[in-house]
Amino acid sequence: MKNKEIGLSRNMYERAVEKLADDEEADQLFIAFTEFEERCEESEHATCIYKFVLDHILKGRVDNRDGIEDAIIGKRMFQYEDEVLTRVALLTDPRRKT
Repeated sequence: MKNKEIGLSRNMYERAVEKLADDEEADQLFIAFTEFEERCEESEHATCIYKFVLDHILKGRVDNRDGIEDAIIGKRMFQYEDEVLTRVALLTDPRRKT
């Protein structure tokens, strides 16, 4: 990649970050941006992006820890209930061989 292309690509990523940084699904953008910087052998730029994510994005998610914990517990309960219902269905299936 030529220097001009690197600059244009970096500019595109930076503008996307400005517009989408608060978006809950911006994770893929940050991953792509850091991978781009690593491919360009710009480890300091990649480190800055990681630091931005840790300081701004993840901090906001951790501040909402109760909601996250509730979501995890709810998901696990749903998975457990689904597994129990599946096993009960298998056990009560009249076609089941004993």
